Amino acid sequence: TEKACKMLKPKKSKKTYSKPRNSFPHYIHIAGTTYLEDSSVLDQLKIGDELLLERESSNPYDSNAVLILNQYHQKIGYIPKKNNTLLAFLMDRKEKYKAKIVEFEYSDNFRKIIIEIEKVA
Repeated sequence: TEKACKMLKPKKSKKTYSKPRNSFPHYIHIAGTTYLEDSSVLDQLKIGDELLLERESSNPYDSNAVLILNQYHQKIGYIPKKNNTLLAFLMDRKEKYKAKIVEFEYSDNFRKIIIEIEKVA
């Protein structure tokens, strides 16, 4: 009967994930755009624009901060705090990443800028 009980126990299933273990959300919005000193830089952005990602470990509000800059090195915003931990870690290991604008979402008087993050080969 002990052998029969073991046979009846369900086997533990292995979890499978669609993303690799060292992955992070690849499509996210840019945070902090409402705090820019010169918000006119946002008016120049277009879908398909390539953006630069730069670590800002000295940021007093977030030690994992990843700054987003346009092609002229003007500040656009940040990777949201809830999404930046892994990316900051990888960038601290000298891995290079870039972003591209893929969509604008509008609600009321606010424009959310959606970007895609990818590793630079």
